[in-house]
Amino acid sequence: MVVAAGPRGGSSCRGRCLAASSTGAVCYRESHRPTHSRRRPDASCCKSPVGELFTQATAAEDRGLEAKARFNLADCDYAEAVALAEKDKPAAIERLQLAISHYRGALQSNPDEGDARANIELAQMLIKKLQDEEKQEHQKQDDQKQDDRQKQDQETQDQQKQDDKQQRDQQQDQQKQDQEKSDEQKQDQQQSGEQKEDEQQDQQKQEQQNQDQQKPGEQKQDQQQQDQQKQDQQKQDEQKSGDE
Repeated sequence: MVVAAGPRGGSSCRGRCLAASSTGAVCYRESHRPTHSRRRPDASCCKSPVGELFTQATAAEDRGLEAKARFNLADCDYAEAVALAEKDKPAAIERLQLAISHYRGALQSNPDEGDARANIELAQMLIKKLQDEEKQEHQKQDDQKQDDRQKQDQETQDQQKQDDKQQRDQQQDQQKQDQEKSDEQKQDQQQSGEQKEDEQQDQQKQEQQNQDQQKPGEQKQDQQQQDQQKQDQQKQDEQKSGDE
């Protein structure tokens, strides 16, 4: 916050009386001559006809009147700068520089105008104060931007970490599903193989049973054949004996 004392001398532009005569000369009412008190001038004079009269008076041939007019015009610029200080520091600094220019003009017209010198110093101090505050504000904005960037970078990193973790989890889940599927296929294949083996064993057992069932019949048939052959051989032997 800018808190500045008003310029010395010329407390307020209101009530000041500058009137143009029929010859175009400008006079300044002596009774409204600025005092040496430190009061803040009214910035509204700069936007009023009075301010225009101060400007006109700077062209007066009377050096004393010109000095007073420049001094009062500088006061108006100073007051407007103070009014602008909170909301527009660059504009306030510009008005203060203009006020300094008018104070110096007053000194040129009247070197004995000590209040002008004092007000130049006040204006310069206020300019420095405003520049420092503006620098601090810019630094604060830069710091805030840097904090925002760091925060955004951190959020980006956190999001990236979260995405990477999610991707790893998905990969692990997929690998787990693939492994379970592979195990299930192996189990199915194993069960299928065992079932096939059981079927083969059952088939072999059935064949063996069939063979076992066929053997008594074959043995009986073989015995019958042997018996028949034996009988045939006996008959042949008997016939041979009869022939002899």
